[in-house]
Amino acid sequence: MKTTLFRGTVTQRTKETGLSASVVYTDGLEGWNARPTQSDLAGMEQMSNSPGIAATSGRRPVPKVLGDGGLGEGAFFKTPLPPARSRKKPTAGKTRRAPKPKYRNPVPTVDIIIEVPGGIVLIRRKNEPLGWAIPGGFIDYGESAEHAAVREAKEETSLDVEELALLGVYSDPERDPRMHTISAVFTARASGTPRADDDAADIGMFTRDNLPSPLAFDHGKILDDYFRALDAKTGNK
Repeated sequence: MKTTLFRGTVTQRTKETGLSASVVYTDGLEGWNARPTQSDLAGMEQMSNSPGIAATSGRRPVPKVLGDGGLGEGAFFKTPLPPARSRKKPTAGKTRRAPKPKYRNPVPTVDIIIEVPGGIVLIRRKNEPLGWAIPGGFIDYGESAEHAAVREAKEETSLDVEELALLGVYSDPERDPRMHTISAVFTARASGTPRADDDAADIGMFTRDNLPSPLAFDHGKILDDYFRALDAKTGNK
């Protein structure tokens, strides 16, 4: 059984009165236990009722005499034990951080209107959403929009493009039924024969007067803007 000596001013004042016992308490028990002689009980009782002694105790309240408990010259002293303190030690080398909030952001994509002799190049998609579309795709992490446009043109049409120019940015949350995407739409020129590749099931060259149907995503609106900008550039009405 572990016992701890009662330390502080009370112990010193007890010795000053000439009492022959040291007051101890036992961890885990309900009260105090001491064994002074019977002649010391009166002096201890007077001390335990003294507010001055209790106030000067450095660690614990002064114990109260409860009687000898039938043990002859033994006596029991009872006082409330202090509440146990629980303190979690931080894990060595680790710093607790607040959880990062989760954000839902639009996904960046590109589309590229490729001008060739005789019209523009469109592909027929082999994956959902189905339909005819402007060549394009997702921007890879660490890749610029311009580089992504050139790469997607090569992957889907086998054409090397040049004279890249930005037509506009399209960000309607409903433009792609799969997710919210933002598309940077470019125009470019190319020569040679387009060939369907990657996720293109078919490919063709079209003009304003013979556009295929249906057009996927918001590509009908994009092509309207493209032909309107082309008319403004060439002076056609």
